[in-house]
Amino acid sequence: MDTKQFHTEGILWFKNTVAPRLVRDYEMKYTSASDGDLGALEAVEFNSENRGGYIHFWSNGYIGFELVDYDSGDDIVEDVMVEWDDSCKNFDEVLAPLLEGLDR
Repeated sequence: MDTKQFHTEGILWFKNTVAPRLVRDYEMKYTSASDGDLGALEAVEFNSENRGGYIHFWSNGYIGFELVDYDSGDDIVEDVMVEWDDSCKNFDEVLAPLLEGLDR
């Protein structure tokens, strides 16, 4: 995958694949930044009464994500930063821990 548009492709994937699953129970807030530590950023924060988290898609090919249980204060998915490389097949695979946590 071309990392020049990585952040744009990532947030589009989220909006098409994950957001429809969350829209009923979560409030979502999208943000963008043109230049940060890891390039341009497209991000989404999602919160419900009991859980919340985020996904950051950086133009330099990094993905950051986390999911927290607000009732217990425990991480469902600890703060993770993944660098996209040849071993990464798709967003579903890389974000599997987060997607599984959201389905619990």
